[in-house]
Amino acid sequence: MLQKKAREASDIDTIVEYSCGSTIISRTLYGIEDTRAFLRNKTSEAKLRLMRFFGLKITLFGGPSQPEPPDPTGGIQKAKEMEGSSARVFNPTQYENKQNYESHQRWTGPQILDQLPEIDVFCTGMGTAGTMTGTGTFLKQKKPNIIGVGVCTAPGDRGPGPRSFVLLAPVHFPWRGAVDVAEEVGSRDSYRMSMLLSRQGIVCGPSSGFNLQGLLNYLQSRKNMEQCMTCVQGTQVARSIAYFSAAVCHIITLTIYFEKTDDQDFHPILNKNLISVDKYRYNRTTIPGNRLSC
Repeated sequence: MLQKKAREASDIDTIVEYSCGSTIISRTLYGIEDTRAFLRNKTSEAKLRLMRFFGLKITLFGGPSQPEPPDPTGGIQKAKEMEGSSARVFNPTQYENKQNYESHQRWTGPQILDQLPEIDVFCTGMGTAGTMTGTGTFLKQKKPNIIGVGVCTAPGDRGPGPRSFVLLAPVHFPWRGAVDVAEEVGSRDSYRMSMLLSRQGIVCGPSSGFNLQGLLNYLQSRKNMEQCMTCVQGTQVARSIAYFSAAVCHIITLTIYFEKTDDQDFHPILNKNLISVDKYRYNRTTIPGNRLSC
């Protein structure tokens, strides 16, 4: 998408996105120096350092740890407003741009089916829900009986990236058609599973542990699906590593970089005063009459 945008408008010199992880870090790989990350002030110091390491310009926002996309005071909308202020600014809008899930429908789904033609279950975490929407839609078109398991963070106990089931409500991608079962996973289980995988030589971050734990939760409730357990675990672990392993390596060594370099080597954090204030998360845990179902 960015490559196409660059061809259509070579005068783009600023990229801005609301993201605190691999999404915005990947934007720096397109050679546009002015790449800006809008994110919540609840972001960990380790993650802030990771993004500054890659040269990102950071602006913090208070309020909910995961704002709804239409929230006029949140970073998602502020990024859109910044794009509207100048033709030289590009905001990929990962929560609204249908190319998010279409890319998974075009590439991720076919690759998985080609390598695992007997797949019975597809499981992944849901943040923007782009992976679940695109990959799940493709797989269901080819194999209507496949089970789509969407993993959400436990209410009030989120890990990096995914959202709780309640906070997926305002995400307008057609993810509901790809999800048959929703599983909740807490941060403790996510980090522990990530640690166990890493100790077995599969170096990965908590999002990978989150996905696998959600899958195991589902399979535990469906013990008669043991035949497909191996293939589904392989799918999720391999795909998660492709997304997160590089960032994990940098997180491990970031402290040394900051000890041996000068502060002026990094862009300053705008609104840095928000780091020490407004720590209440504003999380909603339930919606009256709403159940965890799809």
